[in-house]
Amino acid sequence: MTDLLEIPDFLDRRNEQPNKRSSSRVPKRKWKLPKPVMPKLPKNVKRRWKKAKEVRLNISNELPRIGCGSRTVFVLEGRKWNYVVEPNGGYQKIAKQICDEMVERN
Repeated sequence: MTDLLEIPDFLDRRNEQPNKRSSSRVPKRKWKLPKPVMPKLPKNVKRRWKKAKEVRLNISNELPRIGCGSRTVFVLEGRKWNYVVEPNGGYQKIAKQICDEMVERN
């Protein structure tokens, strides 16, 4: 080995055949994801939501827990606050003034 850029013999693998793998292996999961626990609401809360109105809203950034975009939500109006619930379970309290502006936008 006189040339410094020459590959040493123990590292030279150009003449060897590549190892053939039988198949690509996918590692098995050793654990399973837990199922989401849906809380059971008390009866008075369920009765309360029967008064809610179904509204189609274009949400920009006002309800981060629910998300943005065009969504169908249920709105329960209070004296000072409105409670907004998405059918998938997203829930957020928002000031009545802001919610009224969102409804007028649509």
